[in-house]
Amino acid sequence: MNQGNRGQMEPLSEMAPSGKTQFLEIDPKVAAYSTYIPIPPLNLILAGIWFAMEPNNTYAKFHATQSLIFSGAFFVLYMGGIFLGGILHFIPFIGGLLGGVFYGLLNLVALAYLVFSVICMIKVYNGQPVHLPYVTEIAEKYSRGL
Repeated sequence: MNQGNRGQMEPLSEMAPSGKTQFLEIDPKVAAYSTYIPIPPLNLILAGIWFAMEPNNTYAKFHATQSLIFSGAFFVLYMGGIFLGGILHFIPFIGGLLGGVFYGLLNLVALAYLVFSVICMIKVYNGQPVHLPYVTEIAEKYSRGL
């Protein structure tokens, strides 16, 4: 791995794709791109496959890890929100209003997830670094196996 000026490793989010993936022997940008498809069950499966099958390609593994964390958090948040919104509907008199407002906010969260996923796909396709707050640091750690 590349060493920086002060003996620190280069952040994985800044690395350029190189070589081919071991699994399917394709461009690592394509592997990374596929993990950000904004369909949570599909991208979780693809990210899990790339995470498990790419021990040496740090570019693909980093983006798979980042997508697993980002999409997994969204999926859990959205499913929990649907459950909570359903419970809100049972409150007498104002339950329908509360549930409707809550579902509206939940749909805004889903729209934000869609926008962030598409931005990540565009950045990966163009070879630019993808930085997601909080997620990138965790993905760096798990991609390196620390």
